[in-house]
Amino acid sequence: SLTEKGVICAASALSPAFASAVYDSKSSLQKTSLLLAALLLEVRNPKYGVNDFSLLEPTVVLRDPRLSAAAHKEARIFGFKLVEDHDPDFDMTALVGNFANGIGLRDREKNYRLSGGPNLALKAGHDAPDALVVFRGDHRTATGVIHQYISLDAGLLRPVLKQRALIVKELVYSQERRAFSAVQREVFGSLVLSETRGKPDSMGDFAEVFYRLLEKEGISILDWNEKARLLRERISCLKAAMVTDETLIKAIKVYYGDTLKDPGQIRIADVLMSMVKPSLRKQIQDLDEKRFKLENGRFARIRYEKDGRIIVSARVQDFFGVRHNPVIAGVSATAELLSPAGRPVQLTSDLAGFWKSGYQSVRKDLAGRYPKHKWPTDPMTREIK
Repeated sequence: SLTEKGVICAASALSPAFASAVYDSKSSLQKTSLLLAALLLEVRNPKYGVNDFSLLEPTVVLRDPRLSAAAHKEARIFGFKLVEDHDPDFDMTALVGNFANGIGLRDREKNYRLSGGPNLALKAGHDAPDALVVFRGDHRTATGVIHQYISLDAGLLRPVLKQRALIVKELVYSQERRAFSAVQREVFGSLVLSETRGKPDSMGDFAEVFYRLLEKEGISILDWNEKARLLRERISCLKAAMVTDETLIKAIKVYYGDTLKDPGQIRIADVLMSMVKPSLRKQIQDLDEKRFKLENGRFARIRYEKDGRIIVSARVQDFFGVRHNPVIAGVSATAELLSPAGRPVQLTSDLAGFWKSGYQSVRKDLAGRYPKHKWPTDPMTREIK
């Protein structure tokens, strides 16, 4: 069943928001001004020239027989007598409660950010009050135009907004300073009423807020040291775990949970290892990050590529006696053979095939450029010691 307010507003010809605002207004003076503003919005007759309803003169409007008749009818429905005195002080609580998306605060450029989201501006030549409530505007451009509104006293409006405001806690990351700061905002819709900044550890629910920031900004905000970067590449290349940005973020949330109090607490390498199957962890840990011992006893450098390849790189002479591509943790690596000067001369995933069909032409070229080095016709002559 309808409440008394519901019955009265349903009987009114005004829009639900205006009917509710008229009902909620405290005095007959305020009710009269708001009622006439609602009627003028519906009429949209340019002869009244009213844009800012805080300047509305009831006496002038009520001279119009049609508007006067409609106003008296509505006043009887709401149970008050029309007052012809001018009252610029509208009931803030009634306006905010019923036009929550139309409240606007002026910025430095004299535009208005509305609580409902869009940015609007007054037409040129209009005074720009500190605050207003918009009833009609054009939203078709980036900064739309306000056509009809009520000017409000920002000093009186802010306490009403604060009573209905939400407290939003957010963690902000500065790419320039490589630092985090805690931000607490008091907001009414899209309007920021106040903002305070502090250290991340000042946030009681830091972990939850940090995880939201991590999902928004991505893993680049984490402290990626060389060890963590190489480990991620190694795990991915060895297919020891599915490490994507999304799976890593999930792993961080599982690993630290609610215990996270500071971004510096995160050890990416530890999280990465937690993503690896227990049966493979020791194998991953035992691998040298940068060196690999070839089957002939010599050492080659390891490089883990983003495309998933493992590159084992050494001079051609260091590969003599190595019959097949190195296998690292069950994955066949690509052999990169270098000249004595360290320049790549061959990249192959089939080392045995290279020795059989490609080595002799490479040998001739290298022997011509590096005659002081030995270039045997049989690359297997250097046996494993």
